[in-house]
Amino acid sequence: MQEVDFAEIHPSPIETIALHDSNSTIRVVDLPDKIKDEIWSALSPREKEKGKFRRYFLYKLDLPPLRLVIEKAPHHTSEIESMRVKGHGASRAVRIPHILDVDLGYILGAIRDGGIHKDKKAKAFKVHFAQKDRSYLEREIVPRLEGLFGPELKPKIEQRTDGVHQIQFASKPIYLFFSEVCQMKEIQQYWETPHLMITAPKTIKKAYIRGFHDAEGSSDHLYHSWYLENGCEPLQFISDVLNREFHIRATAPMRMKTSGDYDRFPAYQVFINDYDHFKKEILAR
Repeated sequence: MQEVDFAEIHPSPIETIALHDSNSTIRVVDLPDKIKDEIWSALSPREKEKGKFRRYFLYKLDLPPLRLVIEKAPHHTSEIESMRVKGHGASRAVRIPHILDVDLGYILGAIRDGGIHKDKKAKAFKVHFAQKDRSYLEREIVPRLEGLFGPELKPKIEQRTDGVHQIQFASKPIYLFFSEVCQMKEIQQYWETPHLMITAPKTIKKAYIRGFHDAEGSSDHLYHSWYLENGCEPLQFISDVLNREFHIRATAPMRMKTSGDYDRFPAYQVFINDYDHFKKEILAR
């Protein structure tokens, strides 16, 4: 029996993003004329009669707010899923995944060595991935980001003052995808396992664990800092999946001794007892 390697994301990611776009700055880039006509026909006669509004609306119709499109043309939601959207100003146009596949599964694990951040001073919604190994970002992260969110993203790799290499870009739609669709908070130690992953097919869980290990693993163990003193849910999920679904022996999360900046949150690790089996089953390309 062939394993399933994708699943539809429910509820619709694009509708979830529109719902949480508090000031309607998410806009649709390549809206077909038939949907524009449907939106116009859905306006009230009073709205259409306002000359100033009409001129403003026709001017903005080439880049309409996502929320307006969904509200006025609800029958076209499936088409909107594959259209490009963008944030305010000169931000990049991107696509939002509506399919959970192995590449997205990997990214949801790998972003554990990264994060999301709302820069209030710059009024920017930022996403970043960090690694000491630049080639890892080039090989594993950049192609997946471009495949998932579109080649227009063009993520760049830069070296920070501490020597770590980092991909960082500003995109409100992608920020909202991670924060609202994947339940990621700005403080990484509060991220639980994304709900998408709990019911995902086995092949996608495998990709998630590999991405998590590549970002937060070393040889035969995975580690993560967490906000609670008596357990680490993200590592517990991985341990359970390895033991129950892949029959790979792994320990429960165990507290680690840390020093310096890591003392703010308790740190945990999971040891992979069947590491040869883990390499063959999980890490093999």
